[in-house]
Amino acid sequence: MLRSGPAAFLVLSLAATGSVQAQGTSDLLKEQYAAVCTDLFQGAVTGEREISNLVTDAVSQRIATETNGQGYAALIPEIGPPKALGISDVVHLSYGDVFVCQFGHDKGVSLWQIGYSPLSQMIEDFDMVFIRHEAKPPPKPVADERASKRRSRSTTRGGEAPAPTETQRRDQEPAAQPAASEVPDIVPETPTQSEACQMFPDLC
Repeated sequence: MLRSGPAAFLVLSLAATGSVQAQGTSDLLKEQYAAVCTDLFQGAVTGEREISNLVTDAVSQRIATETNGQGYAALIPEIGPPKALGISDVVHLSYGDVFVCQFGHDKGVSLWQIGYSPLSQMIEDFDMVFIRHEAKPPPKPVADERASKRRSRSTTRGGEAPAPTETQRRDQEPAAQPAASEVPDIVPETPTQSEACQMFPDLC
């Protein structure tokens, strides 16, 4: 798991496509904040947008310090380009809104917790986590030396190989694909009011 550092981005605005999945709140507000997530990704990761127009000076300085002014593009190879975007419901606090965006990537997900001020229309603070999905290595076939020797003798004598053993049949069967219910939802969980205040206490 990698913190404070994203990956590559699709140039199209995911907020304006069917790739955006969301829950409650209002559709209009979700689309607006999905666009904020997209803009932040493009500004902080790919450099396609001017970051100073999206975040406060303090946040801009933090990004520059953490990345030596290069943005978070170095993490692009870690999880691949994003393919979809999901957004949580919005938690309204005294001095701003909190919401969570999750990008689905080729090799994992990136989770963005954002504190946003509707008054200034700026991102007051954010935190992010990048999680890479480790590919499971295929199981190694179990060699059945006795069956191999019997097959060799039988082929030499009769010209035909014997039927495969149960172990060999299992090894030859294609791997089972995960059920649809096992695929994680791209929509992130909505934080509670208390959790949102813990994330961004300055907004409470």
